[in-house]
Amino acid sequence: TIRSLAVNDGICMDISRLGGTELLVTAMVKHIEHVRLCQHACVALKMISNNDANKALLSANGGIKVVLMALGTHTDHVGMQNQGLAALSSMTLRQPKNCLAIAEMHGINTVVNAMQRHPSGGNVQRSACLLLRNLVSRNQELVEPIVESGAGELIQLARETHRACDDVAFSALRDLGLGGQYKDARSAANN
Repeated sequence: TIRSLAVNDGICMDISRLGGTELLVTAMVKHIEHVRLCQHACVALKMISNNDANKALLSANGGIKVVLMALGTHTDHVGMQNQGLAALSSMTLRQPKNCLAIAEMHGINTVVNAMQRHPSGGNVQRSACLLLRNLVSRNQELVEPIVESGAGELIQLARETHRACDDVAFSALRDLGLGGQYKDARSAANN
């Protein structure tokens, strides 16, 4: 599978050079109603986007748009939500243009919706926190719409509910200007 193959930068580039990104996007568009196909395609897109050049290519080829479509189509499927958010998180790392594209396509609402619908899904919450942090790390203009969406409360809840979210939620809260203390500092303050 692509997940097994996409282990280094060169292989990720080869997959794209051979048409892998276009193939995945086309398959998702054509079969958007098939949740398992979309979920597995998102895993592959996430792996391929470990390469920065592929992140820009995926945006240009409609990768961001189709992942957001899949997230909107399969809102109740926790696995799809996790993998879709994880793919977008990977596509936005060090990619301010991709972050703006997600915001322009109403992706902030999609992330908030996933967090609201799946509060017990630790992986969904972690992927959402990573994505929200990536959106603002190089695009401060996105802080206000993210905060206004209510994401801050959801990030804090994820941090308190899921141990695996602590580090990424802390970073997201910090970058959103919503404070955030390390758990050790919070524990010390409560004693």
